[in-house]
Amino acid sequence: MRQKDPRKIAALQTAVIQVLITEGYQNLSVAKIAKLAGISPATLYIYYQDKQDMLSQVYLQIKDHIDTQLFAAHDEQATVAAQFRLLLTNYAHALRLYPKEAAAMRIFNQTPELVAPAAYAQSMARAKPIARLYQQGIATKALRNLAPELLIAFTFQPLDQLAENHFRAATPFTDAEIAMAIDMAWAACAQH
Repeated sequence: MRQKDPRKIAALQTAVIQVLITEGYQNLSVAKIAKLAGISPATLYIYYQDKQDMLSQVYLQIKDHIDTQLFAAHDEQATVAAQFRLLLTNYAHALRLYPKEAAAMRIFNQTPELVAPAAYAQSMARAKPIARLYQQGIATKALRNLAPELLIAFTFQPLDQLAENHFRAATPFTDAEIAMAIDMAWAACAQH
């Protein structure tokens, strides 16, 4: 069996992200990705079973980068407010640190059929600390008793939208904007 070259894997992942964010998932072809990565289309199948496997692996790789940043210094023993602010600040910093990957992740999140169900389930298992925070916040009446989808809509999605706006405009996503967005998210979700 041929040895997998980590440089080719990185080149393939970069190519997938590039095609996703510049041409959209509708124009994502194995031939285009292979060409951009500088390999033959047949070589791609040494690394991935099929297109969905490739997309799933890229999705999980991006998730690893973002989640490593997201959960940095996270302490589940801290207050709900402190955890809430830390996680959102970390998330915003991850979006700034990995802007292309974050843009690709938005496409994956808007088009879940691109990713294999097992990969999506694996990524959701990584998000358990956020679910526990929401449950703790609701139980202690620090957060309003809202469905998790509503909490996400008022916490992570506004940061995603701001990051996307700045990515597309090639303008900086500032600490002041991040702090304001987090204050607004807290005001929307906190029990008053």
